[in-house]
Amino acid sequence: AFVNKAVTLTPVRTETSAISPTFVLTNKKHGIVARARLSDGRFVVLKGSQARTTWEGKGNSFVGGYQSLHARLVTNGVIEKSGALGLFTSDYAFDSPSAAAAVCHGRSANGRLDWKVEGSELSYEAWEASEITGESQ
Repeated sequence: AFVNKAVTLTPVRTETSAISPTFVLTNKKHGIVARARLSDGRFVVLKGSQARTTWEGKGNSFVGGYQSLHARLVTNGVIEKSGALGLFTSDYAFDSPSAAAAVCHGRSANGRLDWKVEGSELSYEAWEASEITGESQ
C-alpha cells in the first residue's frame, strides 16, 4: 500500500515553489546530504543530491520495493557514482518521502522523520501537520 508499483524512471523538472520549503536529509556516517521539494504531490529529490550507490539494508524493504528502485536508479544513471557516493544527475520524483530517504540512505528509512525543513530541525512530518492545521512556521 505504501509503494506505487508503477514506478516511472523518467526524471522530472521542477520549478521553485513558494509553497514547499526545501527539505534536507543528512547521513553524517556516510557524508550524505540530499535536498528535496514537494511538486504536484510528489517528493522530488533535487539534482546534485547525494546518495549511497549500494544497498546496505537487510533484505528488500518491500518485495519489488525500495531496494529494487535503488538498483534501477543506479543502473539507469539517475544516480551516478561520484567517488564514494552517488549524485542524482537530475531531479527525480518519488511517491513518498520514505522512498526518497531509503534510496538516499541505501536502506529502509522513515522519510517523514529523516527529511528536515532546511535550516531547522522541523521534520517533514511536523511540517506537514502544521500545513494541515494552518499553523505558520
